[in-house]
Amino acid sequence: MSAEHIVPKSVHRIHYTHAIIEMVHANLGITVLADWIVQPCLISKDIVAIPMPPEVPNRTWYADTCKQRLPVRNFLQCLKRHFAEMTMALSDNSSAESIAF
Repeated sequence: MSAEHIVPKSVHRIHYTHAIIEMVHANLGITVLADWIVQPCLISKDIVAIPMPPEVPNRTWYADTCKQRLPVRNFLQCLKRHFAEMTMALSDNSSAESIAF
């Protein structure tokens, strides 16, 4: 059976990033997370990040907030600048996401 036809036995939606990483660390499965989330854990945990193959499309991340408050608007502007710069830096890489094992 080729890798394209492998279907997981079960898929669980876990709402907490640290819980996901701890489950991977405990050999309870694998996950797909953005590099910036996994990177700090690669040194302190016994896990490995493998870049997604180029044929897997990149994922668009979204956030939703109440934009009427000035601090929220300022924060959103900072996020937009940060991710615009990150996108330019990542354009040289094959993928912005990794699989953590």
